[in-house]
Amino acid sequence: MSNLTITNNDLGSLIHASGVFRPETLALIGAQTVPAGRILARDSVSGKLVNYVPGGAALKSTGNGPFNLANGQTIILDVNNVGPVTTTVAATAATITDTTAYPCADQTGLTMTITLTGGPYSGEVQTITFGTATTAALIASFINAQARGVKASVSGGQVLLTHDGCGSVMRIACGAGTGGLTWAAQVVGTGNVTDENAVTATEIKTMVELATAADLTVVGTAAVFKATTELDFQASTALAALGLSVEVITANENGIPKAVMPYELAGANGDNAIRALIGGEVELDRLSTADGSTITLVIQDLLRDYGIVPVTVQELGALDNQ
Repeated sequence: MSNLTITNNDLGSLIHASGVFRPETLALIGAQTVPAGRILARDSVSGKLVNYVPGGAALKSTGNGPFNLANGQTIILDVNNVGPVTTTVAATAATITDTTAYPCADQTGLTMTITLTGGPYSGEVQTITFGTATTAALIASFINAQARGVKASVSGGQVLLTHDGCGSVMRIACGAGTGGLTWAAQVVGTGNVTDENAVTATEIKTMVELATAADLTVVGTAAVFKATTELDFQASTALAALGLSVEVITANENGIPKAVMPYELAGANGDNAIRALIGGEVELDRLSTADGSTITLVIQDLLRDYGIVPVTVQELGALDNQ
């Protein structure tokens, strides 16, 4: 008699018995893939299904970034009713000042170069060609007529260049070219964002978490605010640019599991039509939460309260006669 070998067979089924389904609307914060087995809850305000959050949480998403903000703009947020806290956008421009002694030699036909870091002209070497110019004011006027992404002015009798962009990535480098202008060391841009005109969701997360008790995650190009019970967005200057508004967001029962996603969904931001599992037996090992939490006995009991029974399934062994 030949040897017997055993091959494990994974049936790949989430639903094991008595599946009950219903057409529903799943509201998502940001475009995301929702896998089969994702546990869902029902928002008590909208009545729509949402991702289940163990313990419950108040959630609110920005729009899609990057965001066009400005130095000094604010996000005023009260997290869990402990009092409002202000997050402030900080961003300054890079500058550089010439050290040329004026009046200087006539710069007619001579050149200088300007290279910016940050902004739409980053990395582009710009060559400025002068006409008749022996004063700081005339030098500045030729620069302004030709340069992009930077402005020239006269400060203290010297030419001052100021980057159009603000943020920690901003830089200005000046080269002599064929002319005779000299330049001091640049003052680099500073701030808690790299570019105020292209602030990322990750930068919003870092800023807000430093200032408040809110917990933020990045979903695609959006930032999702999370608090245990309440997010109170108060009148502040950065809200509109972030796609937010003055409002109070509460947990709204998203901490109570009431349904399961029976198939994988490439979900869009906002409302998605789905066919949700609202009853029956499901394989425990295939269940998941949006934040990757372990499916505890408490979560399993909460699902049973709504007719969804997690079961442990043993793989079948198939006999293969050789």
